[in-house]
Amino acid sequence: MHPGDELDVMSPQGTFITRLEDLDGRHLVGIAAGSGITPLMALATAVLERSVTSRFTLVYTNRSRSDVMFLDDLADLKDRYPSRLALHHVLSREQRTAPLLSGRIDEAKLRTMLDVLIRPATVDEWFLCGPFDLVQLCRDTLIDVGVDRTHIRHELFTTGEPGQAPVGSVGRPVIVVPDEPVCHIRFTLDGQSADVDSPASAHETVLNAALRVRADVPYACAGGVCGTCRARLLEGDVRMTENYALEPEELERGYILTCQSHPTTESVVVDYDV
Repeated sequence: MHPGDELDVMSPQGTFITRLEDLDGRHLVGIAAGSGITPLMALATAVLERSVTSRFTLVYTNRSRSDVMFLDDLADLKDRYPSRLALHHVLSREQRTAPLLSGRIDEAKLRTMLDVLIRPATVDEWFLCGPFDLVQLCRDTLIDVGVDRTHIRHELFTTGEPGQAPVGSVGRPVIVVPDEPVCHIRFTLDGQSADVDSPASAHETVLNAALRVRADVPYACAGGVCGTCRARLLEGDVRMTENYALEPEELERGYILTCQSHPTTESVVVDYDV
């Protein structure tokens, strides 16, 4: 990169946003760890600005005070909305005055928070952003105490598990053996369709196959986390190895993560544009 260079980037996308059209009187809660505060900082600001009767509660966990991102910005936001923003800093390696805000957030601590700090019955939406273990703990606990899973949004850093992600802007090389069974994959992106055959022995994903014929197929993490590679399955069937990005209703409508989807039929048709 050099000064003056221009980058061609994708437009913002994803589902880590509020689905509430009317925020008046609504109470939203965010639980974040480390850099997971980034989207929640923007979300909390937008919610509090859009309605003078909305409320936002933020539980933000870090190792120590020196690790807290946006410390001054969070303090300023609290000063602007003192009665509508509840801000709780949890430090895992520093002792705070309140024992509940000291140490790692485990199930016992989280359940106590739900009894003392945040009454689930008063919350309209939940937003979780951080490492897999924390997000999974929060999701499972919230569902266990009666929170509707459709009211919980989440975003992960990473699954923490190794995977065979595509390298660079091209798919993993595939050796085609004569007369070997193949799956015919057709995909549509930006209004243009392309075809590629995937040998059965390759065990490759739809994304990897697509990248072998079009380098502009969208993806980012290639680990089933970000949802960038989402497409709609129009024909055929696939097996998804992991899914940390799609909601149940998206799965019902036929959406798949192409980075995790392995064809299980002789032909597969997907559409990135739907």
